[in-house]
Amino acid sequence: MPILLAAPLLPAFGQEPTIEELNRMIEELDRAIEQTDELIGEHDAAIGAADEAIESIDRTLEQAAPYGAMAPIPLIGADGSTIDPQVGEDFEEAMWCLNGLDVFSQLVELDEDGTVLINTGLDFFAGVAIEHADTLGLDHDSVISLLEEKRPDVVDTLETAMHPTQNMPMIDFCLEMTQLYSDMLAADGGQ
Repeated sequence: MPILLAAPLLPAFGQEPTIEELNRMIEELDRAIEQTDELIGEHDAAIGAADEAIESIDRTLEQAAPYGAMAPIPLIGADGSTIDPQVGEDFEEAMWCLNGLDVFSQLVELDEDGTVLINTGLDFFAGVAIEHADTLGLDHDSVISLLEEKRPDVVDTLETAMHPTQNMPMIDFCLEMTQLYSDMLAADGGQ
């Protein structure tokens, strides 16, 4: 590239270049080298950014690998259902919430004592339960009131009930948790 840029500056065939012409050619070559260095720097930066993106994708894939075999989560409002056909469609949104809770709680990191922060997952479920109170057959305001006033009781009850269900199929786990949550709120005036 530098040679091509300098070619027009060469004197006519058979003439000796003057000092000024040589200096001008050197300046042009220096500019061409600077431009080439800038292009190389931009190229290296682009390669570095691509490498970082690939590493980030690899890390994400490694973290997501354990969840690759999980059944698909039903999408609220989507046509068709990924839920077991034996289960009533009325449970669809509640099961989506519970499936989300199960995945969410597994992704939560440990706290300082090494205890799984399952309460964060339960708070996630509670938030979705508030949003979809009607679908769950619950009174919206009563759900909010119960969760505000008796959150520790709700968390303890749900957390205790989760332990024996760890090896259950997801569909049974969802049904059991849906029933437990609904019964608990109904007993407190949530229905």
